[in-house]
Amino acid sequence: MSKAAAKTASMPVFAHTLIRTTRMPDSRTFSAVANKLLPPMATGTATAINGPMLGPAPSAPPLLSPQRPSTTSRFISSVPFAPAPASSLPLVPASPTQCQLQRWWSASFLRAASTNGNGRSLPELPTNVSDYEDLFNTSAFWNASLKNEDVEKMLNKHFSMAAPPTDFWNTVVGDRQSFVDTAKEEHNRVGNLEGMADGFLRKSATDPMSLWIKSPDDNNDMNRKNVFKWVRSSLKKKPENVREAILNDLEEISKDKVNDVEQVKELHCNNTVKTFYVGHANFRHKGEAQKRPPKVFLNKPEADQDDKVWVYYTNSGSGKTVELAASGYLRGGVMSIMNKVSKDIPTRDNTESRKTECRKALISCLDDIVKTNKATFETLIKSMNAWEKTTEPVRIVFCIDEASSCPNLLRAIISEYEALSGELGNYIASGFGGAIDTTKKNAIQVLFSVAGTGAYQGSSGSLGDNYQYLTPTGNVVGEDLYKTLTSEYEDNDHNKIGTLPGFKDLQDAPFLWIIMQYNARMASILIDQMYNSQLRYNHPHEETRLMSLVFEKYVRSNGMHFLWHSQGDSDQSKLNTTSNRLHVASMGLATYLYPQPVTIPAGEDEISELALGLDYGIRFQSFSAQEGKAKAETRSGSGSTDADVPCDSNVTGNKEKRRRTLMDLLVRECGLVTQEQFSKKTEDNVLEQPFIVNEAMQLLCVWLMQGGQRLKSTESLLGTTPFAFEVLSTQLVSCAISAAMTVQVEHRPKVHEILTKSLGMFRNKCMLGKEEKPFLDPYVETSWAALENVIPVSIKCDLAMDGMYHHKSPMLLKAKPESKGDDKLDTSKTGGKTPATRTSTKPKNSEAWANVATMAIRKGDTLDLDSLKDLEEKKDFDAAVASSQQEETLTMDRDMLIGLTQMRQNKDCDGTPQYFTPSLCSVAEGNSNLADGTVSFIGAKWNEREEKLEDHAMYTICVQAKDIFGKSLKMEKVHNNLNRVKHDLNNIPFGENRMYCVASRAHLVTRARVNLDNGFTDGKRNDDMPKLETKISPFVSYPTDGTKILSGVMEAIDERRNRQEKIVKHGVMLKYEEE
Repeated sequence: MSKAAAKTASMPVFAHTLIRTTRMPDSRTFSAVANKLLPPMATGTATAINGPMLGPAPSAPPLLSPQRPSTTSRFISSVPFAPAPASSLPLVPASPTQCQLQRWWSASFLRAASTNGNGRSLPELPTNVSDYEDLFNTSAFWNASLKNEDVEKMLNKHFSMAAPPTDFWNTVVGDRQSFVDTAKEEHNRVGNLEGMADGFLRKSATDPMSLWIKSPDDNNDMNRKNVFKWVRSSLKKKPENVREAILNDLEEISKDKVNDVEQVKELHCNNTVKTFYVGHANFRHKGEAQKRPPKVFLNKPEADQDDKVWVYYTNSGSGKTVELAASGYLRGGVMSIMNKVSKDIPTRDNTESRKTECRKALISCLDDIVKTNKATFETLIKSMNAWEKTTEPVRIVFCIDEASSCPNLLRAIISEYEALSGELGNYIASGFGGAIDTTKKNAIQVLFSVAGTGAYQGSSGSLGDNYQYLTPTGNVVGEDLYKTLTSEYEDNDHNKIGTLPGFKDLQDAPFLWIIMQYNARMASILIDQMYNSQLRYNHPHEETRLMSLVFEKYVRSNGMHFLWHSQGDSDQSKLNTTSNRLHVASMGLATYLYPQPVTIPAGEDEISELALGLDYGIRFQSFSAQEGKAKAETRSGSGSTDADVPCDSNVTGNKEKRRRTLMDLLVRECGLVTQEQFSKKTEDNVLEQPFIVNEAMQLLCVWLMQGGQRLKSTESLLGTTPFAFEVLSTQLVSCAISAAMTVQVEHRPKVHEILTKSLGMFRNKCMLGKEEKPFLDPYVETSWAALENVIPVSIKCDLAMDGMYHHKSPMLLKAKPESKGDDKLDTSKTGGKTPATRTSTKPKNSEAWANVATMAIRKGDTLDLDSLKDLEEKKDFDAAVASSQQEETLTMDRDMLIGLTQMRQNKDCDGTPQYFTPSLCSVAEGNSNLADGTVSFIGAKWNEREEKLEDHAMYTICVQAKDIFGKSLKMEKVHNNLNRVKHDLNNIPFGENRMYCVASRAHLVTRARVNLDNGFTDGKRNDDMPKLETKISPFVSYPTDGTKILSGVMEAIDERRNRQEKIVKHGVMLKYEEE
């Protein structure tokens, strides 16, 4: 049986030929249709079709599919007819079976016949699928450039119809055009053709083209795949070279799957260019594992034809994987081969053993890729061999992602890249180990691109002429990349669905603007969150909510995910995770704030050893019982973890392992910190800032220090802006101090250095009278001197582990009133101190006062945790009664008091602390008459020999964020708050050493002074001296736009508080005038 006959025999009922007619056809029409549709038979005695009837006409074969409405149908069995003779009437064989068929044809034809207005019959379309197959299975029929009249000619020729009625083929031609248009659309796939066929079949279940498109399952869906391929191929211009030919063929197979495995994958670059890759690429688009971006934007380097090894080593989320996958486009090749090497080669030195190990490792990687992408490489080799003349070799880019895990292999590739390029190229051209045609030798050139957060380690110290460092486009997100990312949320007419802001609109949201500028993955997460949530980017509360959503998803998507998941449900496991999170964030900031310059050696081996060891730039403090990734082992260096790493034969002592440092954790696993290139050294070979922490990563660290995921469900929902100016100015002080605690104690910066160099604080010196001597307020001088030579230390405090503490009740101080009638602010009576706040209330109901939940503390006494438990038993705290009494009282949250007390009780603990604990940072609820925020920590000083820390004590920085938008600062409130801060009652919770600072922008705090009419000499009151107008700043100035951390953000959110700016931007002014 022939292939066509076998197919016909297996066809269901719809395979019968359907002829719709309205009149009896003439002999010419019948003859043409019969000759085309029916195979020839042996001739025999024939009877005229309109001759005598030999019996009743048989019934037509049953229909399984509904007919189109108001259409008469006739079915002809697939039993063959004889070809029509040259006479005017067609003849059929005279056998009984044929005669019965002849009678059925005649009778049915007569019953179904109808005529048009001229009495002429109109033939209807044939709908047997098999009759169209030979035509549908040609690429010429699906050429997208065909015009409708050309398609009609092809149909007429196929069915031998000389002159069918006008519009006879309209249905077939229209259906074909619909399928062609669908296949032409860039965003459509093969499945779209099937969906369109389903739609047509709902209108007509016998539509032949739709039935053919929806071929049986055992045909592997080849019909619609071929249509898709033929349409797309017809749109392409003829390739001018072998590269274009290969790219065209790769595009075709990119739409196919073999055993449900996608072959070569495509990336859409810069809206017009397509590039391809094979293998595994974990893009983590939108923070989701394995998610591939539909479109990417890339800046093509000028040296795109450079044969050197390309190295990307920037922080996590900067777009390194995208650059690798798109290397075919960036480097003028046909595709990238994506690899992730899980095991390094053992040999580090440049020996023959290393070369052999390198070749074996690369070929093994290739063989693994070929196993699941065989069709891709067969297509590539076939396309290349079909092209007879090739002037330039075909470029394929061998890419290694997460290259920091294989530094030895990376060094070997850089050293031998030229030889490896030809060897791997010939290996591919030979069909992976077969014989190679001499004419195709060196026809494929393999280039190398590698990426990893720690890839600088393996490359540094290698031959400088063999590699170059590149910065991914996503490391700094520009407007073009933003448009590409938002195009995913456009409809087919390029109109944005929903409301996404323009790129420059995000400048009004300082936190989101940092995220958008410095990290491509964070940017993709942010855009997705803005699109899918109802949160507004330009609302301060919702801006910080969006920021939290972005950071949480980002942290879960990369090597920092361990900071989010406890290893168990025990309290100990949760403590480990929390401490690790705070520790990593603080170390990240310390790397940026407190760098230790490093001298770069001259020799390549020494440079390589320095880069690979990652034991420079800063030395971290160890914490004896710290478990997990942040565990430190010794105080002699940066510390290390217990994780096994590739074997390193050159490490002395333990040759089985290379111990991993804490800086290695920050760089390689977390991708939080980036190594600076050694080439940035000074003339003296000194690298001043060995590591980079960009602003997006700084903001992430501050967010983690403040509480991280906790923010999304507590303070934000209560209407408190987590990163308001008051909060962030306090948080930055805490971050700078906590970051210093992670530095090895021998190298740890002192508090004065932290406040001045990292936070930009200063004391306003003023000129006094005619003597023009620099003058400091006595309180400023005293409080500043108390911090001299103080080093912050990490002390256990459970409350500090929760991040910033937001007071749940007001923090208020009520002091005893001064003598009546003394209404002036006179700082001279108490050595520069101003009087405390007065109250005119009188004692009431002393019995009720006895039941108030208070603690009476005598001078010199201290709190202890056991005594604080008594407060829990008193449930009848009457705030109204308490406020009516003439007693000195300090009201504050019980939890805050317990946290401060625990910190003070643990201050004298000897030995290395078990867990890292940051400073205790808090922000007031509403308006406090003390300060907007406080930062408390334990400080100590070196003994005379500088061999031991002693004099441990609590220190507190009180931060007042003031609106200073006029010419001067109103000092009355500042003086009142300052005097309350200095009150002896605050010694109990906050310690005796408290410094009061005012936070605002630099040019505002420098002119924030108070006018006094008191006479001073050398800072002391001199009653005999004439009273002069003196300008003094009775606080430490804290210029928030002068900090090393997030200074631009602080300036932006400070400007938000400017009332005049708010009026200009949002307000109108109404004036009432009398008529």
